[in-house]
Amino acid sequence: GEILADVRLDPEELLRLGGTPLPQDASFDELRLKDVPVGAEWKLGQRVDPLVHFAGRTRVRFEREGAGSRFADLGKRIDRERKIVTSTTGEVRLDYGAGFMTVDAPRAQGVSGNLSKAGAVRLGALLIASPMDNLHVMAVSLDGEPLASSGRILLQAMSEEQNKGWRVTAQGRTNRIDSIGGEPWQVRRIRGEVRFLRPDAARMRVTALDGTGTAVGASGTAAEIRLRGDVLHYLVESVRE
Repeated sequence: GEILADVRLDPEELLRLGGTPLPQDASFDELRLKDVPVGAEWKLGQRVDPLVHFAGRTRVRFEREGAGSRFADLGKRIDRERKIVTSTTGEVRLDYGAGFMTVDAPRAQGVSGNLSKAGAVRLGALLIASPMDNLHVMAVSLDGEPLASSGRILLQAMSEEQNKGWRVTAQGRTNRIDSIGGEPWQVRRIRGEVRFLRPDAARMRVTALDGTGTAVGASGTAAEIRLRGDVLHYLVESVRE
């Protein structure tokens, strides 16, 4: 992606606690948003919109002398009214209003977040749907070919995890941790469906894998993969006739 913020920081100014215009967090409240510049114009004391990290690359140089900081017009990528951020490549889209993000690149595609609000998400080679409010599904090509033609694909699904025995007590809007628990880790049961949108999807074999990558059973074809509650990884392969 393009470099949207090229920041030069003077070490001497940093020692005087001058700070940086490039925050790492993305949780600005409405009061702090007034300090975010609109467009490419930036003045001393202002902070770059923290959503820049979802839109493109950033670079920081520590130099006493040299070219000043340069900032792209983020208004083309960050729509705060609609609460949507689109990357410079067009392959990553964050809808922070609904709470989910999609990745739609040739060799990697998926969705992360609140799929119950996202509905059925259609990507270049996939259709993903789930009633879960916290699910992460990603398909990655294993042979370097685009997902639309790849013969070996790893499909991964993940949700919330916690230690066994984890306990909290609600205290207003926060929780008090009573016990952090211990082994083994527990994962929320996964529910959802993935469909590969390619002509040979019904001829592609799907194998469920355990945590070590060992096959634990067949899971139908790529035309319709019903995610199992106890499986995090699937191998999707073209079957040679």
